[in-house]
Amino acid sequence: MAITQTAKQSIQQRLSLKAQQQLKILALPLTDLLANMQQAALDNPFLRITGPNLNAIASRYPIEWLADSNALHQSLEAYLTTQVGLTMQDLPLRTLVQYLIRHLDGNGYLTVTIPAAAQACGVDQVTMTDALTLLQQLEPAGVGGRTLSEVLLLQAQRDHTAPPGTETIIQTQLTVLAENKFGLIQRATGLSTSQIQTVLDYIRTLSPAPGAQFTADTPTELAFPELKVTVQQNTIAVTLAADTQIKISFNAQYLEELSHYARDDQDFQRYLRTQERAYHSLQSAYAERQNTLLHVVQLIVVRQHAFFTDPSQTLQPLLVKDIAEELKLSPSTISRTINGKYLEFSQHVYELRHFFTYRSTVGYSQDAVLTAIQTLIGREDRRWRKV
Repeated sequence: MAITQTAKQSIQQRLSLKAQQQLKILALPLTDLLANMQQAALDNPFLRITGPNLNAIASRYPIEWLADSNALHQSLEAYLTTQVGLTMQDLPLRTLVQYLIRHLDGNGYLTVTIPAAAQACGVDQVTMTDALTLLQQLEPAGVGGRTLSEVLLLQAQRDHTAPPGTETIIQTQLTVLAENKFGLIQRATGLSTSQIQTVLDYIRTLSPAPGAQFTADTPTELAFPELKVTVQQNTIAVTLAADTQIKISFNAQYLEELSHYARDDQDFQRYLRTQERAYHSLQSAYAERQNTLLHVVQLIVVRQHAFFTDPSQTLQPLLVKDIAEELKLSPSTISRTINGKYLEFSQHVYELRHFFTYRSTVGYSQDAVLTAIQTLIGREDRRWRKV
C-alpha cells in the first residue's frame, strides 16, 4: 500500500526532529547533558535517568585538574576564533575571517557590509565574500548572517532533513509566513497547506539569534573527563570513563499496564506511544554521542601517538577537518564532539580541543613553534638582556 503524502511528511518531520536531538545531545558537555536528561525524565513518567555522581567524581581529583581555566569565560568571538585556528590553515583568508568575527554582534549577526570590510582590509569584494562563506560554515549554525532570513537559511541548509520548500519559503516568503497567509505562499510556491505548516513548525525550531548563547560573563562547569587514555608497554587504550556514563531505562511494564486499562482511550494510547518513542530517541542519540566521542578520541590518539607515549613531545599539526575526513563526518560534527568534552591521561585532564593545533606556514604545529621559541629564550645569555 502506498504511503500517503501526509504520512511521508510526518515521517520526514520526525526524522528532522530526531537529527536535531542527536546534534544537540552530541554538543552538550556532561553536566549540561545530565541536566537535559533529568528534565526529560520529569516530562516522561516512564523514563528513568541514573546519572554519575559528579560530587563523588570531583572529590577524587585535585580541583586544579577539573578547573578549565581556558574556558571559564568564553565569548562568541573566542569560540569562533578557536574554531578558525583548528579548522583553517594560516592563509590570507583566515585573517579576513578573523576580521569579520570581530564585527559580529552579540546575536551572531554581521554588522559590517562586504564593500566596507573589503575596503578596510584592502581586498576585493569577491575575496571578502569568500571569507564570509568560511565564517558562515563555523558553529553555531547561522552565525555570520546579515539578516534574519539569512541566519535561518544558513541553519536550514546544513540540515538535510529540512522539509521540502524550507529554503524557498525562508528566502522569499518569510514575511508572508509570519502573517500566516498560506494562500499567498501556496500560489507562489505550489506547496500544499500541510507542507507549509510543516515548514513553519520546522522554522520555529531554528534560532533567530545563534550567538546569544555565548557570554563572556558566564563561567562553565568543572571539566569532568568522559574518556580515559592509558598506556601500557607502548600500547595505548581509549575507554569511556565508567563513572561518567548515564544509564537510561524505561518502565515498559508500567506502560503496558496503563495501556491495558485504558485500551479504549485513543488519546491516552497515543500519549503512551509518544513517551515510548521519546525514550528510544533519547537512548539512540546518547549511544550515538558516546560512539562518536570514542571514535574521535581513538583517532586523536593515532594522530598524536608521540605525545601519548611521551608527553614531553610536542603535538603534531592536526585540524578538525583532518579528523572529519578520516571519519567521513562533517567538520561541524567534529567541532560539536570536541567542544567542552574532556579526557584523562597521565594524571591530567585535557579538553579534546587541546590536541588540535593549526599548522604554521612551514608545516609545524603551533605547539611545536611555541616550544621552540621557549627553548631559544632559555638558551639566551641572561647577561646580555637589558634590565
